[in-house]
Amino acid sequence: MKTGMRRLIREEKGAALALTLVLLLIGGLIITPVIRHMGTGIIAGGVHEKRMGELYAADAGVEDAIWKIQNPDDIADWPDPTCADSPWEEPYEYELWVDGRDVTLSIEYLGNDNYRVISTATDADGSTTIVESRVFWGSHWKEILNFGVIALDGDITITGTSVLDSSPDPNAMHIYADGNISIGGNSQVKGSATASGDISDASRVTPGPVNDDYHPPIEFGLPDLSVYWKEAMSGEFIDVSEDPDNTLVIDVSRSIGPAYINGDLHVTSDALLTLTGPVWVEGDIKTDGKTEVTGRAPLVAEGMITMVGGAALDTEEMPVVISTVDHEDIGSDYSISFEGSADAYMVLYAPVGLIDVSGSGAVNGAIIGRAVNISIAANVNAVYDLEVVNRVRAKQITIETWEMTAAGPAS
Repeated sequence: MKTGMRRLIREEKGAALALTLVLLLIGGLIITPVIRHMGTGIIAGGVHEKRMGELYAADAGVEDAIWKIQNPDDIADWPDPTCADSPWEEPYEYELWVDGRDVTLSIEYLGNDNYRVISTATDADGSTTIVESRVFWGSHWKEILNFGVIALDGDITITGTSVLDSSPDPNAMHIYADGNISIGGNSQVKGSATASGDISDASRVTPGPVNDDYHPPIEFGLPDLSVYWKEAMSGEFIDVSEDPDNTLVIDVSRSIGPAYINGDLHVTSDALLTLTGPVWVEGDIKTDGKTEVTGRAPLVAEGMITMVGGAALDTEEMPVVISTVDHEDIGSDYSISFEGSADAYMVLYAPVGLIDVSGSGAVNGAIIGRAVNISIAANVNAVYDLEVVNRVRAKQITIETWEMTAAGPAS
């Protein structure tokens, strides 16, 4: 047995050397391409890092251009603001030095508060990255808020003891209807009235003027609501499809926004709803009880909006409540109904539906619908509040497009 084992060991002498030689041969064959591949990866990583540096520099240029657009008074050679209603004949151009790269900026005013910004970042070796952005700096509401109450394609009906006035200066409530204006009961309009149709009773409008049969009808630039939809969709998605009523019920204090709700929203009890960005509701909105809505609006519903009870609405930056639905399409009497006993400080907007104001509280801001009914038994029920309106009309920056249009090596 021992003799056989010795013979087996003697026969395996040199096997380790052969195995080592085979491994060395394989290693010699693969080491060169592996090293070459690693070198290619390092080079590619360096190119990618350099290209990202150029992209960051170009983006920093866009941010700097946006600051200049928002602060033209701080720019000594900014184009004459008197031509702001029409496109500039030549773009405004300047250069920056960002993280070791030269950045060339071109700002072109396109008219209607729209700008085109082209930012070109150039590296030391001459390679470039170009970013182009379309920027809106203005107000989507600037034209339509020159009146306190507007019926865009229908009538304004005022009944009861409703009083329509303005703040801070009285007698500046201006109302307009692309239809008829009916002022009944003991109602008063402290300002002026203009309609493409008839106005009755015109004697209840003081100090005037009163303009009936006004032609051509006034054409208003309507706000672009897609801005709010895009921002809401970029935020939280609140899924209520599992709820039996397909409703998000808020009965405690809660902050929301930007957010999209794929059902209804009901704010009730003593809840405090703080809007931290636009909230877009696929269904209906209802507020009741002693609820309070504050923070940053707008609050948008694709269905109808009902505000009853002591619900108080007063948002800080964009105080707008919007319904996009035609009430007739859903078999409702209204698109927005304000029946609250508390005051609301905001703009009510329903471009294709009826707004009905019948509570004992006052709407301080503006009321804009396809048609408007106001029937309240109180002292002052609708106030064209310039403080609220000016918050809505305030300029806002919106980056509508941002894209890298070109990137390439040195020529």
